[in-house]
Amino acid sequence: MVQIQLMARGSRLPASLLPLYAPQILNQLVTEKAVLQEARRLGLAVSPEELAGQIALNPQFFPSGKFIGDEEYSNFIQSRFNMTVPQFEQKYRENLLLEKLRRVVTAGATVNEAEVVREFHRRNDKFRF
Repeated sequence: MVQIQLMARGSRLPASLLPLYAPQILNQLVTEKAVLQEARRLGLAVSPEELAGQIALNPQFFPSGKFIGDEEYSNFIQSRFNMTVPQFEQKYRENLLLEKLRRVVTAGATVNEAEVVREFHRRNDKFRF
């Protein structure tokens, strides 16, 4: 239930609508956990260095290239996301892992121009007799 509340809060969903959207949110959480499990089964992981590197790209945490400090970082995470730093970083790590899996899955998916043209004509060409 905590995850559903966090997700609803993140989408700025009014509390009165939570019962209507709870099944969809729950389904999304289950799907996300299953995809994360598959990524781990495939041996994908996000190292602490990768996580730190991605967080370092956020200008809110590193204005002028200098870290804002642990306390301000923690306060920002708490006020902006209503999470602790470990919760935020775990969620960030999971998002990076999902992105890695997406890249692995889509890396082999290429379509050449002839295939695009052929599919366009298949879907759009009409003949009259």
